[in-house]
Amino acid sequence: MIKLLSFILVLTYWVSATYANTVNRSTVESDHLEISAQTGESKFWGNVVFESPQYLLYSGYLLVKSQKDDGDRWQVKELHAWDEVRLLYEDKRGFSDELFYYHDEQIIELVGNARLVDNTGSMEAPLITIYEPTGEVVVKGDEHQRIRVIFED
Repeated sequence: MIKLLSFILVLTYWVSATYANTVNRSTVESDHLEISAQTGESKFWGNVVFESPQYLLYSGYLLVKSQKDDGDRWQVKELHAWDEVRLLYEDKRGFSDELFYYHDEQIIELVGNARLVDNTGSMEAPLITIYEPTGEVVVKGDEHQRIRVIFED
């Protein structure tokens, strides 16, 4: 019982999990972790850092939905991050209230007070969608917040 208790205490202070497939590896570090083997969901909270070959993500909370591949390894299918989300992606920096990532579609959505900055300028909107395969960025405003783009010379 004492060994189990000390293991739980270690998880409480620092957590690192690795999700891998044949193409790349993703690593998550946080202060806390809750895993459900039945649903394939992992909930991380407290100083979350998600690192993959494509991007680096910081947030207060992160929900990782994953499933086992043919090699019986866990593969990330979806991410949902919230609480002071910061994203480093290629030459861009993203900020938002929430972030959603859909692996199969290779789409990143910055939702709520979204801002994307690079060396050519910045854009702000309620929703910014990044299509990874093409690098296309779609920015959407709504009746409460218009789109704002600043070009740097």
